Amino acid sequence: MKNVSMPRSLTTSCSAIALMSGLLGAAPAFAAGPSSPWYVTGFVGYTQPKDYHFDFINNTTGARFPYKASLDDGYSVGAAVGYRINEYVRVEGEYAYSNTDFGNSYRSPFFIGRNPNGDVTIQTLMANVWLGTKLGAFKPYIGGGIGHGWVDGNLKVTNGAGNQFGGDDRGFVYQLGAGLGFQLTNNLDLDLGYRWKNVYDINLKSKINGFRLSSDDFKTQTLQLGLTWRF
Repeated sequence: MKNVSMPRSLTTSCSAIALMSGLLGAAPAFAAGPSSPWYVTGFVGYTQPKDYHFDFINNTTGARFPYKASLDDGYSVGAAVGYRINEYVRVEGEYAYSNTDFGNSYRSPFFIGRNPNGDVTIQTLMANVWLGTKLGAFKPYIGGGIGHGWVDGNLKVTNGAGNQFGGDDRGFVYQLGAGLGFQLTNNLDLDLGYRWKNVYDINLKSKINGFRLSSDDFKTQTLQLGLTWRF
């Protein structure tokens, strides 16, 4: 699979991160050390993607043939740099990468493909806002974020028309999430979180002459475990 390159259309992400930077500039100063507002987070996760639905569209007649490609559960990794504005609000910039294989079916009302071979990778760059509080050593929170996502997917089936679709596309992405932090030391927290993410309007490419593909969103839900270091 080819690598996904960061495209030039970063308007959404840059605008969100610029807004976050403005908030940081207006935020009050905290002392350095364990009470510093700055933190970094690294995480790994177990990801469940939704099936990818699309239509093959005949370029001449406009006839549409609905298809569904199943996707297996996969994994995600990522990191974030954040700033705590006050005891209830924090903002962060986040990068995440996820990978999943195509599942055991690829079907339409007219065709079923077996033994699909291929995978999908999703990269996202986001600006998040989290709202939370501290209850002893526990730190519950909710929130979400917006940004830009890059999707790269290729599928080949062993019967039917061979290579069906592939390539990469990019689009606006948003996520909603919640989690629970647990303070391990003065500087270190353990974080268990849930994220629901949608990369909007992704259009992969048909590899059958005379056909194109309709677009669909890539949606995932992830249960993730992370460590947060305050510095």
